[in-house]
Amino acid sequence: MRRYLPVVLISVGAFLVAAALVLRFFGSAQLAVAEEDPREMTTMRASGATVFVPSTQTEITSDVTVKQYTVGDLEAAKKAPGRVVVWFTATTRLTAEGVIVQQSMARTAMDASTGKAEPCCESFAEVVDQAIEEDRRTGLVLRFPFGTEQKSYEVWDSTLGKEVKAAYRGTTDVEGVSAYRFEIEVADTVVGSQKVNAKAVGLAADGDVSADRTYGVDRTLYVEPRTGAILNDVQDVRDRLTIDGEPVRTLFAGKLAYPDEQVQANADKYGERATTLQRFTVQIPAVVLMLGLLGLLAGLVTARMLRGRSRR
Repeated sequence: MRRYLPVVLISVGAFLVAAALVLRFFGSAQLAVAEEDPREMTTMRASGATVFVPSTQTEITSDVTVKQYTVGDLEAAKKAPGRVVVWFTATTRLTAEGVIVQQSMARTAMDASTGKAEPCCESFAEVVDQAIEEDRRTGLVLRFPFGTEQKSYEVWDSTLGKEVKAAYRGTTDVEGVSAYRFEIEVADTVVGSQKVNAKAVGLAADGDVSADRTYGVDRTLYVEPRTGAILNDVQDVRDRLTIDGEPVRTLFAGKLAYPDEQVQANADKYGERATTLQRFTVQIPAVVLMLGLLGLLAGLVTARMLRGRSRR
């Protein structure tokens, strides 16, 4: 019976080594993917922001809340290639009095692992009461990749209409969760033009005049690196109408960020997911690999010992 022991030990060891490799690489690929149907509400707030209210055609100073509801578009996802998820987002910007300032919606197809936008599934991005344009989004839209690295990434800016660089600026703690900090700087840039009533913007002329829309932002993103989830998003936004470089109307000027309760909820949720990923893609495979190597070693040593005894 003892002569079969080396074979058993080596077989078990080889199986455990193979299992460890499967867990490390195949298991990681299965776990490190975005949800098909997240069903989550994200809130941002700005205190004392200046905002233009279309319904009254006035600028006011008010606390502003932005609510974004995200669900999986499972019907559209049926047309998606492998490892692509499709999310539908509805976003509403409101004043402290509950007056709706802006609404938008989007269907976003993205790689479930890298988070990069994918051109499929009739994706679109629309601001309500404005013309729908062809979806040209590229780069990262709603999340960072699983296994986010300490490097710069290209992130889509919907107002600018192109990718901007999110530069890695270090690691920090967010409610007990280690996060990577990325910064985006967009200098004031003309992004379009629109007709406005001259007298409504303080000009003496009659009728309408053309004004440039000038937009800039300083944005800081705090990302949990294992899951690629955004724990906090701080945006100092400057969105104005200008004529000959002079501001004539503020569309929005304020500092948006996740409130404390949203940051805490994100840290709790994605900190736990990061721990689960760590456990199943690193810790458990490492233990199984160690046991497998010990089994192989024990099998080889046992075989050598038995061979030595048989020669006596």
